[in-house]
Amino acid sequence: EPEPAATEPEPAATEPEPAATAADVIASLLASGYVRLDKVFIENRKELKSNNIVHDTLRNVEGGIQRHEIYFNEATGELVALLNFGPRTVGLPGVVHGGSAALLFDNTFGWCFFNKGYKAGFTAYLHVNYKKPLLSKYGDVKLVCSVSKVEGRKVFLQGKIMSLDGETVYSDSEALFVVPRRPPSKPITHE
Repeated sequence: EPEPAATEPEPAATEPEPAATAADVIASLLASGYVRLDKVFIENRKELKSNNIVHDTLRNVEGGIQRHEIYFNEATGELVALLNFGPRTVGLPGVVHGGSAALLFDNTFGWCFFNKGYKAGFTAYLHVNYKKPLLSKYGDVKLVCSVSKVEGRKVFLQGKIMSLDGETVYSDSEALFVVPRRPPSKPITHE
């Protein structure tokens, strides 16, 4: 019997060029169905502009968080935060403090949790693995997260802080958010 003819392998799909700038990432996100959430939300929730560690304390100081933009894709449930840790977010000189990264994981997981339709909840567990030092001089990075599983009132989330092109992962995290048995009867205030 004749041997079957050799077939040419299918050409590999060409990978898109990695996004080199935040503007490239934003354009790609918007073209892929993501919507920016933070701007309108914060404008409508003036109380978050004061007495809030992310939206006030670390944003309103020179050298604090330089960029904190939230993009959500309702169809996929994925949330992308564009971040820029300024020089005042460091522990060791030039290295972003692990607590700064953990804070942004927790905050971004909250954005993802609430945009999946949950009305109330709290962080019960947050675990961060630090893979590589994140230097404040690196500039813009992205945090990509999503809900990984739901068990009754338990909502598990996972995410990574990485370079804009996704090639370098600085840290990854998982969290457990819990939906209360009874939602609060009134919003929690600082009074």
